[in-house]
Amino acid sequence: MADSQFKNVDKVVFQLAGAIDGLIRVLSNNNQFEELELDYLKNWLNKEQDPLLGTIIAQLVGLREVETPERPEEGAE
Repeated sequence: MADSQFKNVDKVVFQLAGAIDGLIRVLSNNNQFEELELDYLKNWLNKEQDPLLGTIIAQLVGLREVETPERPEEGAE
């Protein structure tokens, strides 16, 4: 089967994943945890087997952020 047959399926999956990811990121920004609560979440993350809960907990403790390299400003060399 050609990969082109599944482009619509890919599109649906990536749209849903993007929507859920955006929602998780926005809603997790509204929380401030104390150090003991962060330790609790990190311990829970280490034991969690559900990928969705793991993703949510990792977002809450700041482990999902990927550093992006800084782009040089235009005109600066």
